[in-house]
Amino acid sequence: MFSSKSNPQAEVKLIDFGLAKKYGLDESLYDAVGTVYSMSPEVLRGEYTSKVDVWSVGVLAYMLLSSSMPFYGSSR
Repeated sequence: MFSSKSNPQAEVKLIDFGLAKKYGLDESLYDAVGTVYSMSPEVLRGEYTSKVDVWSVGVLAYMLLSSSMPFYGSSR
């Protein structure tokens, strides 16, 4: 979102941290939440750490640079 509708030079703000959670550095997580196409295989298996965020960033970078989805399928 933009911080102002009237200012053409308005700052871009990140929003929607509804799924965000604070946790310890090596703490394991178990809930598969978020968008399926950017989830790492560890998330789909059910136990993961914060390292899976690197996978998601890679998927998003691929999509931004190539204008296409990196994976196709009809199920998880």
